[in-house]
Amino acid sequence: MLQWYRRIFRGGPRPKLSAQLIAPRSEFDEAIRLADPETAKALIAGRASVSDVDQIGAAVSARLELAKLMSTNELIRYVQHLQNRYGVAVGPSTYDRYKQGVPVDVFSDLDKLQAELKTLSYRLRLAYSITHIRDGYLAIIRASCAWGLAASLLLVTVAIYAQQATGVTSPAVNFMIVAVVGLAGAITSIARRSNQIVASSPLEDDPVIQASGLQQGAASLFVAALTGPVFALILLVIFMGGALQIGDLTPAFLHELTPSNCPTLHSRPADFKAFQYAFWFTTPFDAVKLLMWAFIAGFAEQFVPDILDSFTKTAEDKAKPGAASKPKPPKGAPETATE
Repeated sequence: MLQWYRRIFRGGPRPKLSAQLIAPRSEFDEAIRLADPETAKALIAGRASVSDVDQIGAAVSARLELAKLMSTNELIRYVQHLQNRYGVAVGPSTYDRYKQGVPVDVFSDLDKLQAELKTLSYRLRLAYSITHIRDGYLAIIRASCAWGLAASLLLVTVAIYAQQATGVTSPAVNFMIVAVVGLAGAITSIARRSNQIVASSPLEDDPVIQASGLQQGAASLFVAALTGPVFALILLVIFMGGALQIGDLTPAFLHELTPSNCPTLHSRPADFKAFQYAFWFTTPFDAVKLLMWAFIAGFAEQFVPDILDSFTKTAEDKAKPGAASKPKPPKGAPETATE
């Protein structure tokens, strides 16, 4: 939509700010004038492209054309400047690995100096492009997290207000509140983890692999948002069954429902519709505890899976042949080896 607006109402795509910083318009025009017809055509096409990566590549190529007019001393200073910029762009560790392959006499041999100029220009183009792609994914993730948190807060607020206004507590609405709080926890975790994308160096890995990894990583973050509500509801079922105890922080449910403590029961026999009575807590504070754990279930991605793994391991140990029939030694008695 934004590219369409630029093309129709602004007379074509506007140059990317990063491309303008690499080669301002006046220097870009000078490079086009100095370049051969084929190179000039490529520069013009790159600047007019709707792709920001193409614009950055054209700006770097324009700087290479202008470098052909530099004297040897100017070229040495320019390569030193590019080395400093590359070190800032990729970080000390990546730059140290790069420096190991740079010839010692690079500034005394003109051919090696020209090769270093082209290599640095190519690497800087990759670093700037990867940074742009990374920042684009980061902007999408952060905007999605902001909208997701706002929507979650709105849904919970409306549900609570409706319950207070009507005095009716619907089981479906209660389950929705638990799921939405789990979603909010997952979104909060995604927003925090997205900062790790910025912390990474632009060229810690092969740029093609890194670009693909950024794309797949952004998709996996949204999958994590879908697991948040599921984990929150699974944790609710675990608490309802009394299978998990976390001290005073465990929400307590009424496991023995009677017409006196559950007016909607009406002495009906227990069946699968018992989920209708899932939110009969011992005290009102247990509802707060449940919502806290629902948020944690979405926030800590491995919390509920680790609980399920422990349940699975316990069940497998009990299902092993002889596990139930093997007598336990008296407390305090030494264990004896059996053949």
